[in-house]
Amino acid sequence: MVVDINGIEGFIPNSEISHFDYRNTKKSIKVGDTIKAKIFEIDKEKSKIKLSIKQTQENPVEKFLKENPVGSVIQAKVKDVKQKVAFIDLGDIEGIIKLQDATDNTSVKSISSLFKEGKTYKFKVLGAEEDKVLLGTKQLLEDAFNKFTSDYKVGDVVKAKVKKLIEKGAFVDITDDIEGFIPVSEIAKERINIPSDVLSLHQEVEAKIIKIDPQNKKITLSIKQLILDQERKAQEEEKRKKEEEKKKAQEEAKKKLLEKLSQKEEKKEPQGEGLGTLGEILRKKLMEKEGK
Repeated sequence: MVVDINGIEGFIPNSEISHFDYRNTKKSIKVGDTIKAKIFEIDKEKSKIKLSIKQTQENPVEKFLKENPVGSVIQAKVKDVKQKVAFIDLGDIEGIIKLQDATDNTSVKSISSLFKEGKTYKFKVLGAEEDKVLLGTKQLLEDAFNKFTSDYKVGDVVKAKVKKLIEKGAFVDITDDIEGFIPVSEIAKERINIPSDVLSLHQEVEAKIIKIDPQNKKITLSIKQLILDQERKAQEEEKRKKEEEKKKAQEEAKKKLLEKLSQKEEKKEPQGEGLGTLGEILRKKLMEKEGK
């Protein structure tokens, strides 16, 4: 690009027109436009001056990373989806997410099964790659999963909402970021053929955590085990109440017997020094037994 500097000719190399794709910037500049450029080389012998437009501007990717450092979480819209990558709209610049940064699930072969063009998602900022910001989502799952497993363990009960029903079970949302799976055999006490026999989409349920798989970031839940636990607890509580009632009845019977024996002894004459009546002996024995 040739420019005029107060009657002196200057030259702007393509590499100095823009931080990234100079072609688009070059197309936007028309003959006669006034531009801002920085002189970075003067060749007096050849009377040549080289200038740069991009050196007057902050690198937009670097600017973005200053405002959103590595590790930050952002929300952005997907603008294009390919087989292994998706491109994200970040305003003046573009973000990119690769399949390996989207999921650890090796069964996922295309990133299009995870992201839809035009939809907004949460992403974690991973860094820069040439003229694009590198983004990820599996890192968000790792952070959320680690937080979840620090708060919950196998045996705990959680609330969840049914999001998808398949033949083998039900996928549920435990939190906004954590998904759980309830196998069909763990949905009900009785045998059912398919999950929809008992569950429906968006239904809220309570379930017990029966397995946590840290490597694959999977959580298995059971409604059946929770029901069995509740029944077992109810049976134990009923048994405890019956034992308490039985113990209370035995204590009442002993108390009444002691009172009866005392009343009889009060009516009888003393039988001699050093000798106790049968009632006294029995009362003593009962009191000794009560004290043990």
